[in-house]
Order: sequence, then structure tokens, then C-alpha cells
Amino acid sequence: MQGVITKIEVQKNKKDRVNVYIDEEYSFSCSMELVYSHGLKKNKLVDMDEIKDVVSDDNYIYCKETALKIIERTLKTEKEVEIKLRQKGFEENLIDKAINFLKKYDFVNDNKYIKCYVKEKIKKDGKNKIKYNLMKKGIREDLIEKELNEVNIDKQQYSNTLMELARKKYEILSKKEDDKLKVKKKTCDYLLRKGYLWEEIKPVLNDLLKINYLET
Repeated sequence: MQGVITKIEVQKNKKDRVNVYIDEEYSFSCSMELVYSHGLKKNKLVDMDEIKDVVSDDNYIYCKETALKIIERTLKTEKEVEIKLRQKGFEENLIDKAINFLKKYDFVNDNKYIKCYVKEKIKKDGKNKIKYNLMKKGIREDLIEKELNEVNIDKQQYSNTLMELARKKYEILSKKEDDKLKVKKKTCDYLLRKGYLWEEIKPVLNDLLKINYLET
């Protein structure tokens, strides 16, 4: 089936996109870029296969541009971008192509994302919480474990952060509760929620109890 392009008009709100009319009826919209690359112009005879190619190319360009906008402000994981594109109604094959484009040019890189995330969050959270939050972002557990083991975490800083969090929480709870064991348990629960392991928390709490015992 063939038709003649009778009008190509620039959209009012998007100057880089046009509406294409075939045989006096609206047929499809596409980017200005595709008008030039496919040689579309008024009075040109086109067939439906050519139109399908134009629409397919345009959908991919739109999906790719949307993906780039998603990551322009903050780093995103591959899964986060995928979910956002799916929410916007793009087809799976277009999402796959857009994700592959982002990966090819290193716009999304889950390994790098983990390193940046750990560097930021390790100052206030334990490894367990960091791991859990990264898994929520769609990153594979084995990849997280690998990067957590390889990333350069300052053990002394990690220990100091844990001690400081424990001390502050312990002091706040001690003002409201006289029972030291209850204060210890609540402090422990707090630190567990922060993502620290029991074997990391135990010596810190014991030290706090000794210090407070000596002060009293």
C-alpha cells in the first residue's frame, strides 16, 4: 500500500518533532532528524513498510532520549532505568536497545554505581543495609558481594562510625531509661537496623557499658 505525503508540520510544543500527513490524513509523528535521514518531504510517494521503519526508528530515538534524561541528574542502576522506561510505556525491545546503548557508552554501570554508593553510605550505614538497599535497586547479590569485598573501605573509619552511632543512641536512650540492659538492647536493635552485624556491634556495646559503668 502506498500514499503521498501531503503535509509535514512542526509540532507547536516540540519544535524538534513533526506531524506527517499522508493523503491529507494524519499518519504519524517523528523527530525532525528522521525527516532528513529518511528523505521525507511533501509530495513524496511512500509505502507502509517505509513508514514502519520510520516509526520504529523514532520510537527508539525517543526511548533513548528518555533514558538519557532519566540519568542526567543522578546515577541510576540498569534496573532503575529499565523500570522507569517500562512505566513510560516503552516496548521491551526498545528498552533493551536503549539500555545496551547506555551500557556501551558507560552511562550506566552497576559496578561503578556500587562503588559510588558504598563510598557515600559507608559513613552512616553498615554493610548489611547497604547491600539490602542495592538489591532493592535491582543489582544482583553476587555482584554486590564482589564489589563490597573489593571496595577499599577504611576499617578504622567504619569502626569509628559504628562507635559514634552507638554512643549517641546510647546517650539519648539513657536519658529516658534507667535500665542499662534495656538501653543496650534498644541500642543494639538500632544498630542492626542501620545494617551492622551482631559480631561488629557486640564489642562496641560492651565498651559502652564499661565506660558508662566507670562514669557512674
